[in-house]
Amino acid sequence: MKRKTAVISYNKVQTELCKKLAEKGFECQEVSFFNTHLLKEHLESFESIILPFPSKRENIGFLTEGAELSQVLSENHTVVGGLIDSEIKKDLEEAGIPYIDYFENEAYVLKNAYITSQGALKLLLENTESFVVGKNVLVTGFGRIGKSLAVMLKALGMNVFVAARSETARAEAEAMSFTAFNLSKMKSTLFYYSFIFNTVPFLIFGDEDIKRLPKSTVYFELASKPFGADRDSFDNYLKKYVAGAALPGKLFPEAVAENIAHFIESRGR
Repeated sequence: MKRKTAVISYNKVQTELCKKLAEKGFECQEVSFFNTHLLKEHLESFESIILPFPSKRENIGFLTEGAELSQVLSENHTVVGGLIDSEIKKDLEEAGIPYIDYFENEAYVLKNAYITSQGALKLLLENTESFVVGKNVLVTGFGRIGKSLAVMLKALGMNVFVAARSETARAEAEAMSFTAFNLSKMKSTLFYYSFIFNTVPFLIFGDEDIKRLPKSTVYFELASKPFGADRDSFDNYLKKYVAGAALPGKLFPEAVAENIAHFIESRGR
């Protein structure tokens, strides 16, 4: 028998997730934010509690007011979330409340990378009037997202170059027929690209790098904070910067919901 599940409201992903779980046979209800006392009373009848993604305090209404999840849940609940905040984890552990973070599941993260890459392609086509076949494109970072994105860009007929810190990542990129080099060498090639997609979540493009970019180059920021470049520098030099963080939930909430629902179903949660 599938568990009675409460999905904490936050955005369209959570709404779609409740629908997907219901389709899979879960008794599911989307729960809006109540005050702490009412929420505790309401959640008593549920077994699984699905937090918004990312599972940070600021995305879980009543927690922004200084409350804790342990005030409304018990050890009879199982909490499911993605990128669960360390403070929330500590609170749950101290209260003996079990939790599962689907972003620690490799299959989930890999599927999320594919969704992100598809979103990046959508941004590409929305932000250029050029015919992209034969254009030079740089992908910085060759993790899950960088790898899947490079493959998709190549399938569009683009000339894909990869810059990565890891020698292993560069070797893998070369084995997949991409031209690869380290981040230092990358800086001498910046004049060459029509498009740059960054997947590295730390600053790798300094002010002088951005200054050297051709006016026509479009930079896509796919990484999370602190990001690969300072947007203000692009504005100062009148260069084009496209924000692309958190693409899956913004562009494909149904696909993200299906990915989460599949994870929950596979875990019997």
